[in-house]
Amino acid sequence: IEQVESTSMLEDTVLVVFLPECHESLAGIIAGRLRERYHKPSFVLTRGEEGVKGSGRSIEAYDMFTEMSRCRELFTKFGGHKLAAGLSLEKENIAEFRRRLNENCTLTEEEMKEKVTIDMEMPFLCVTEELVKELELLEPFGKGNTKPIFAARGVTLLGARILGKNRNVLKIKAQDANGSVIEAMLFQNVEGFLKNMEETYGRMEVDALLQGRGGHIKIAVTYYPDINEYMGKRTPQIVITHYR
Repeated sequence: IEQVESTSMLEDTVLVVFLPECHESLAGIIAGRLRERYHKPSFVLTRGEEGVKGSGRSIEAYDMFTEMSRCRELFTKFGGHKLAAGLSLEKENIAEFRRRLNENCTLTEEEMKEKVTIDMEMPFLCVTEELVKELELLEPFGKGNTKPIFAARGVTLLGARILGKNRNVLKIKAQDANGSVIEAMLFQNVEGFLKNMEETYGRMEVDALLQGRGGHIKIAVTYYPDINEYMGKRTPQIVITHYR
């Protein structure tokens, strides 16, 4: 993230990040996280025994394998499909690989907008331990069997606390339009979330929220039900995947 956001790479439509010390088995996971954060096709390259190895993860509108085939002469080896790929190349070809991918890319602004599929709108009252157990019967989730995603509109944020050693988790007390209150967890870009709320509602409202005196910030959320287990006590909660 630091490499992307502190260089001209942030302007790229296709991300190509070189992490020489990263183990090659983690490259695909990191590429997936970059894709989720920026909603851009993303490649993560690492130093291999011979040259450079890497993995890519794509968005729905970008056929990764087809685009790589257009610059196949840069690779010593490559393969994959529309949404994921692996490759090997010489270190001196990294800059050209990045340049060619972005020069050839024809993605429109609309195609790069993340599309969220919602299974149904559901009030917080329905989030129970029994529901979570029933949803677990549908596992494992993945491509072709995605995790069920629910939605709620008019959600009031009553309070919030920043958690984690890296301050990268937000624990929210949320109330839906029907008056049901539940604990909600946000595990992604907490800083961006709070900045977004500040731009919309002002710094005073965000400060009040973090002091447990919220009540004026309203958002729509998509989420999946979960269980928080602490000291033997199990409590239904939701994990927020997107908000507006």
